[in-house]
Amino acid sequence: MQKCFAVTLFFLLPIISIAQKLDKLTVEKIMRDPKWIGTSPSNIYWSDDAKTLYFNWDPDIAPADSLYFITLSDHHPVKASTGQKLNSIAGNTTVWNANRTAYVYTKNGDIFFKDAKTGVIKRIVQTIEKETDPVFSFNDKKNRLHQQLKFICVGHCNR
Repeated sequence: MQKCFAVTLFFLLPIISIAQKLDKLTVEKIMRDPKWIGTSPSNIYWSDDAKTLYFNWDPDIAPADSLYFITLSDHHPVKASTGQKLNSIAGNTTVWNANRTAYVYTKNGDIFFKDAKTGVIKRIVQTIEKETDPVFSFNDKKNRLHQQLKFICVGHCNR
């Protein structure tokens, strides 16, 4: 019996040791399929009230990233609802006035004005063209923006 066990062990030991041997991890192996190590969040931005952090992320290895968020009180990522996706404003598109009472931002190629105290939002410009880089000018009474390499001044902003 011991002889049979020894012979079996003699033949199985090399097979077990080969199966447990890990190959050296190289950059080439990692880059063959980087998704196995996970994906990092991208396009990270704060909400306009600075209480929610939004980011694109793909923890499920889906074909595309989805919008997720965390809050100051809950640090567990949650997938954003359709309403949150539509209403979120990327912090890098907002420009505050000198008094920080209002800001302008771009969304879907249009320019919006938001009164920070009341929360009232006004669409300032809605065109087929894509407007970018809105700023306050003329002592915060008008907005200026880029449209096909031209500067355009847009009406008075009510406060």
